[in-house]
Order: sequence, then structure tokens, then C-alpha cells
Amino acid sequence: MAEVTPRPLRLGAPLNKANMEISGLAWYGDTLVVLPQYPSRRTEANGRQLYGISRSALAQAVADTTVSIDPFPIPLHANGMSDHATAYEGCEAIAFEDGRAYFLVEGNGGASAMEGHLLRGTVAPGLQSIRLHTATVKALPMQAPLRNMSYEALTLHGDTVLTLFEANGARVNTSPQAHRFTSALDPAGPISFPALEYRLTDATALDAHGRFWVTNYFYPGERDLLDPGPDSLALRFGTGATHQTSDVVERLVEYRYTPQGIRRTTTPPVWFRLRGGSGRNWEGVARFGDGFLVATDKFPSTILAYVPRR
Repeated sequence: MAEVTPRPLRLGAPLNKANMEISGLAWYGDTLVVLPQYPSRRTEANGRQLYGISRSALAQAVADTTVSIDPFPIPLHANGMSDHATAYEGCEAIAFEDGRAYFLVEGNGGASAMEGHLLRGTVAPGLQSIRLHTATVKALPMQAPLRNMSYEALTLHGDTVLTLFEANGARVNTSPQAHRFTSALDPAGPISFPALEYRLTDATALDAHGRFWVTNYFYPGERDLLDPGPDSLALRFGTGATHQTSDVVERLVEYRYTPQGIRRTTTPPVWFRLRGGSGRNWEGVARFGDGFLVATDKFPSTILAYVPRR
């Protein structure tokens, strides 16, 4: 199985700082919105902020990786956002539909009792700001009692919001599900999700055929926590050269949404060429042309990279 090499892009301040902890990526029109896990952590003087990068700036940087990308701030008005979690642990995912925004927020209730919450908001014209409706929030049922594992990914099917859990391995989550909500956050019922070993950390938007990709990462230090079983994708499609000599897993996996359940497609995973060490904690993904944009949190540093499809 061939592997692809992520091509790091040059990020300008403040996203080039490791402590930004990128947690998600999503397109709003021709702007890539970058979600820090803690939107207020490094911008207290200016309030909470997300960051935007234009499609044209990204195209220039992909064509010439010496070109620096200058993100612009997007004010986030979200008073009380952290009030819904017992111990607020930041934002995990973001998605947009028309002028609406959806966020996943994580919390820790203690003794490995994680919490996940879904919030919605509105986008000001021209993406001048985003305002969360913090009085309207939906608590998400935990699917496995694992430390620091909650809901990590959002994607949308029209007016239906889909939330995806982080740990879907056969030994830790015997019945993985995606939970659905209307645009007003009314529950629309769960649907099945195929078992997937390791961590699921973000999802792209759906295409016209209902297909989407997720980031799938394994850090060997979490072996006892995730207790991974046989990797059905590796067994079916094989692995690339660097994955054959490492326990780290870095890849993208494709799925398709149907009203009866989410299905894995027959498309092989996109395996990343590993660079040694403990891997790169990919926390964000978005489509870009024929490939993808992916982002890490602070481990091993802040990376925004272009990944060709093959």
C-alpha cells in the first residue's frame, strides 16, 4: 500500500505557536476556519477568537511551500460556553451550514467520566464574527468510559447534524453510533457507525454522494487505554512501508452516510508516510482540491499540511 507525505505549510502568527492547539478545520465558503481547542487561551486581550485562511492563500502556499500563510481573527462571542461542562476541556470540532455554526465542547466530570456537548450559533455576514447560543446545548451520551475520550468530530447532512465519538474500537465500544440532531438541536435518533480501531479525531464535510473522510490516529502510549483489536483496514488493504515498522498509525478513512447507518466505503485509506518518533496528533481535516488539509494540535508542534490523495 502506497503512503503519501504530508507537505507542511508555513503558518504565520499566531497559529504558528504550539500552544494554539488546533482542534478542528471546516470550510465556510472560501474561508478555512481553524478552531483552537481553547479559543480564549492566548487571546484574552481580544476575547475568544477563531482564525480564518482564504482559499486563495492556501492555494499559493500549496503551490509554493516557502510562502507564509497569514490567518485573520474571527471573534467568537460565547459567554457561558464553558458553563455546561463540569470541568471544561475546550472545543473539539466545528461545522457550518449556510449561516449556522455548530460546535462540540468537551468536559471532564471526574473519575474518567467524560462529557460531550453540542452547541449551535450564527455567523455574521462576511464571517465578521460567530455568536454561540449558549442557552441551547445538548448533552451527548458517552459511548465508552475512557479517560479524555469524548465526541471529536462533526459533519452535516443537509439540516442534520452528525456527532462522532472518538473511540470506536471493537474492544472498548461494542456498539458505536453517530448521534443525529436537527438544525435546532432536536434529537433525530442515533445510527450505527462501523467499528474503527484507534482514535477518530475530525471529519470532512459530506460530498454530493454522502461520502466523508475522518482522521484516524494511534499513539502507542495509549495502547492500554484503547486496547486495540485487529485492524480490519490494514488486514484488508495492507499497510505502507513506514507503518510496517512502527506501531504509530496516521491515516484518513472514508465513510458514506445513509439514513440507515454510516458505512465504510471500499476506498482504501490514505496512509501518511511516518517520520519516526511517536507520530503526529492529527486533529483537523478538510478537503482541498484533489487532496486534504490536515492539522495537528501541539504534538509534536503546530502543523498545517497539504496531503495529496495519492
